[in-house]
Amino acid sequence: MYAVTLGALLPGAIAGWKRMDRSFRATGLVIVAATVGSNLAISLSGEVRNIVPAFIPLVVVNLKCLELFFKDSGIAPRITNQREADLPPLPRAQA
Repeated sequence: MYAVTLGALLPGAIAGWKRMDRSFRATGLVIVAATVGSNLAISLSGEVRNIVPAFIPLVVVNLKCLELFFKDSGIAPRITNQREADLPPLPRAQA
């Protein structure tokens, strides 16, 4: 179960690791190591829900990696702000 849950987040975390702030990397490493280590030490290896605190820094690193990837590649999603004149007219109710 660890391979499935942590394995889904580790590739993005590894890719974005160097782009994160040094203090965040240290905090994330301590949280992940302490959570997984304590979970294994008290024989709860079957209870993956106990490592949820480790997901938070890993998800943040993954999102930062994706943000920078899309920004660098130029394919960032764009949200357009259309004016009312650009929108098609609404159908009118017939009386």
